[in-house]
Amino acid sequence: MVGHAKGKSGVTKLEEQWVDAIVQLGCIACYLQGFPGTPAEVHHILDGGRRIGHLDTLPLCSPGHHRNGDGVRKISRHPFKARFEQAYATEETLLQITRALVERRFGLFIGVGIDAAHRKVAARG
Repeated sequence: MVGHAKGKSGVTKLEEQWVDAIVQLGCIACYLQGFPGTPAEVHHILDGGRRIGHLDTLPLCSPGHHRNGDGVRKISRHPFKARFEQAYATEETLLQITRALVERRFGLFIGVGIDAAHRKVAARG
């Protein structure tokens, strides 16, 4: 199935496209603060301390919103999740915003619950 073949790294083509798109988009927290295009790295959203998947990721700058922020102008997700979410939005809300921006800018649609469906398809083939 197109978009689901896994490469050497175990990342599917769809996951690779998503990660490339969010890195190109830039830090979502900076975007919301009026600074679009700030270089970003990938932050995996966790559930019960485990990564949900590569499609449930956010673009966050580092140092800054991902880690090593100054705690004033940029509150880091690590290790200040509660403060980070209070200042910007929940990770789930930031993911929805990121998905909408990626769809608009790159034409890549990642729907709700896509990771669970994607894992099933990838596991089959």
